[in-house]
Amino acid sequence: VLCRGQQPLDLYNLPRFLPTNTNFTYKVGQVAVLECSIENLEDKKVVWRLASDSPPISVGYMSFSEDPRYSVEHDNGGTKWNLVIRDVQLKDSGVYECQVSSRMRHLRHHVTLMVI
Repeated sequence: VLCRGQQPLDLYNLPRFLPTNTNFTYKVGQVAVLECSIENLEDKKVVWRLASDSPPISVGYMSFSEDPRYSVEHDNGGTKWNLVIRDVQLKDSGVYECQVSSRMRHLRHHVTLMVI
């Protein structure tokens, strides 16, 4: 696709999710790690949220949650952007969304957390 005044669209360099686990089970009190791995991220931000259109838990490294148990684990220069929940509780069970927004599309990767 080439439009006047724009760079050609390189479909091979768009962000994309790499295969990771999508179902996690943890016991109350454990440290939960929800996996999200993205290549070709470039300058785009990774957003973690509960999948029900809730406010973001984090954008990039920045936490937007008042709950200090949440943090983001990233391998510097790598593809992993994992959501870490310390002292996981039953109320944390649910579907979480790892999201990347670009001018072409919004990418979403859903991860289910079950706490027992």
